[in-house]
Amino acid sequence: MNKTEFIRNLDKKGIFWSYDLTKPEELPDSILTEQVLRWGDVPDIITLFELFDFNIIKQVWETSLIPDSRIFSHNYYLARVFFDIDDANEYLKLKSKQNSRYERLKQLAS
Repeated sequence: MNKTEFIRNLDKKGIFWSYDLTKPEELPDSILTEQVLRWGDVPDIITLFELFDFNIIKQVWETSLIPDSRIFSHNYYLARVFFDIDDANEYLKLKSKQNSRYERLKQLAS
């Protein structure tokens, strides 16, 4: 499956309800990755890993999803199952602090 087909299949599930997908090939990879990790089911996430590099997916997860404390249990699941992190609790705490809005604002200000 290529990226455009994948996006169209996900759009049928309503994952991109807030995005204009008249040109699905123009959807940024980071948005696709974030939405699949947040709203996709297991086969969708597996397909994501087939389409993109592991490190790119992990970076999007660390910067976009981990700081959202509302989905801690979901991030814990992703950490253990898809990213093979043994001490997921500590890892999520550390990454959440590193990628918090406050830390990002400090970096922009300097």
